Amino acid sequence: MRRLVYILGCALMAVVLFSCEEKFDLRMKGDNMIFVESYPGVEDFIALRVGPAVSLNSDYDVSGFSPDVKLMVNGDMVAVEYLRQGDSLRGIPAGYYVADYAPVPGDRVNVTVSADGFETVESETVVPDSFGDYKLEYLVYDSSVDTKVMDMEYVDGINYNLRLKVKLDIQDGPVAGDAYGIQFVRELDYLVEYPDSIQRDTTLYYQSGQVPDMSDNPLLPQTGTVIDVNFNGISCDSYDGVTMFMDRKFNGQYATLEAEVRFNEDHTYSYVDYQEQEVKVTSKYRYKIRIYKFTPDFSRYAYAQNQIDNNLFGEIGLAPAGYAYSNIKNGAGILAGALMLETDWLEL
Repeated sequence: MRRLVYILGCALMAVVLFSCEEKFDLRMKGDNMIFVESYPGVEDFIALRVGPAVSLNSDYDVSGFSPDVKLMVNGDMVAVEYLRQGDSLRGIPAGYYVADYAPVPGDRVNVTVSADGFETVESETVVPDSFGDYKLEYLVYDSSVDTKVMDMEYVDGINYNLRLKVKLDIQDGPVAGDAYGIQFVRELDYLVEYPDSIQRDTTLYYQSGQVPDMSDNPLLPQTGTVIDVNFNGISCDSYDGVTMFMDRKFNGQYATLEAEVRFNEDHTYSYVDYQEQEVKVTSKYRYKIRIYKFTPDFSRYAYAQNQIDNNLFGEIGLAPAGYAYSNIKNGAGILAGALMLETDWLEL
């Protein structure tokens, strides 16, 4: 047995050394492709990110990329506007192609993009059916009490053990491979009061949550079916963190999905600065909840991205970097219908 372990250890070391010494040419030339990313149905307009995807050794000048973007909904052409630097439309940042059309469940969306030096790309998606029967509940609880921990984690009068938990009861539809998402929206109103001036800043944070251990419920997602979605583009106003639940374990059934984040209480403190003047700092918080319904295409794309981002062995040459998924014909990226519902600011 010790001999077998020794042989395996030597073999593993040889693989590591080989992978470190082997030289790979990552600057090979490849075909230039058009990248498209859009999630019709999340907002009351359609926003598309379109750009060139070129190899490192390509001599293509990306500054000359000028695509022709065509959008159709249910067979009808819909006008698309490119937002340049300085343009403003509903808070959407520059660089997006935007259509002033509010998608509804069942809409069939087609996108075609062409540009000089690139193969024309196209894709199609359908906005998912409505959420159907669902119930959303939330509560704030003290995790130190819940877990029987006696030492409360207080710092400067703040209880860092508080958690905001969300429970989503939902009836999944017959489509296999779709997914649901829970996202926490936190607003921080930060006020600094000096004797002769006031500074104020309001910031929104969009974050995924932790999934509690609910292994005693057979309908709840298990390992490999709950992932964090952390890439920009689901909605134009945020770098998104969404907890996504794939329906592999509860397709067509009624399921309970839960996620939670640390809950921040309002608090105020004072200090004396280097000019020996008293400064008062106040932090106030508000929360919203967003729930999402994603198509199977989105689920596959997000899962592939998650596999790539979390493949530690791939970084040292011991495993493939993971597979990529795209439904953009002749190109890269994703066109995937989605729905999003947002609560009002919660009464907590």
